[in-house]
Order: sequence, then C-alpha cells, then structure tokens
Amino acid sequence: MKVTATRYHMNSKQPNIFKLYEDNIGFIVPMMRDILLDAEQEYPEAWIQRAFQLAVKRNARNWSYIQAILERWKTSGFDSGNVKRKREYNADDERAKLRESWAKLQK
Repeated sequence: MKVTATRYHMNSKQPNIFKLYEDNIGFIVPMMRDILLDAEQEYPEAWIQRAFQLAVKRNARNWSYIQAILERWKTSGFDSGNVKRKREYNADDERAKLRESWAKLQK
C-alpha cells in the first residue's frame, strides 16, 4: 500500500506533499514519510507546491534541493521563483567579448 492512500485528500484539487513527492521524485520510504510529514506541518502548502515546481524545472529532483528552497523562503521570505538567477558562465560569450576587445585594439 502506498503512503499516499492514507494521506491524499480526495476532495482537494491540489496534490498533497506525498503525491508531489511520488510524482516528481520517487517512492517514499518510511524515514522520508516522517520528513515529509514534518515539512507539511512547517511550511505552507503553496510553498511546498512551488518548491517542487522549481525543483522539477531546474532538474533537481531531490528532497534536499526542495528543502533548501523552503528553508531559504522561511528565512528570507517567499518568492515565487520567477526571479531570474544570475546568468551562468558561458565560455562562447566570453570568447566573443574577448574577440571584440581584441579587434578594437587592433584598429
């Protein structure tokens, strides 16, 4: 029997934390069940759902990543995750900038 069978709210259109975990990360082991229950009590449902969405979007499908998002929101305040992250380093862009600079110097 799945853990979600006892905790899933049939009247709710929103999935609970167990459904989110199973759908996006994997099977729930007993220890993880306790961790998820604690998180469900500690964080608002909207935060949990949004943290799962961000983890999936960023291809970081693990509880540690989701928990880090929730902890950050708890200490710094909730953000919807729509804030753009600093642009990651791109070697091709860097090379193009260097070529431009070099070309200007040669003129």
